[in-house]
Amino acid sequence: CQRIVEAHEQAGAAFDRLKRVGLVLRDSDRLRNYTLQQWQQLGRRSLFDVIAAESDHYNLRVQYANALIDGQQMNATLTSLGIGLTSWLQ
Repeated sequence: CQRIVEAHEQAGAAFDRLKRVGLVLRDSDRLRNYTLQQWQQLGRRSLFDVIAAESDHYNLRVQYANALIDGQQMNATLTSLGIGLTSWLQ
């Protein structure tokens, strides 16, 4: 029973992290596009700024994918533990 509670908490934390990273990722995409646009059209940004924005955005995408996989893995764990619990209760 304790393992089910822990898996449930971990799944909730992973999906909460997914939501928060998703919001930051959306803002990062805007910033990345603005930085690229300023570099291309206005010459106000350096190539280093563009590369840094791309790197930050890529890292956030990796964090998003990791949080999604963590949440799905915990859901699979809960399902497997739940099936075992159902059999035990009958």
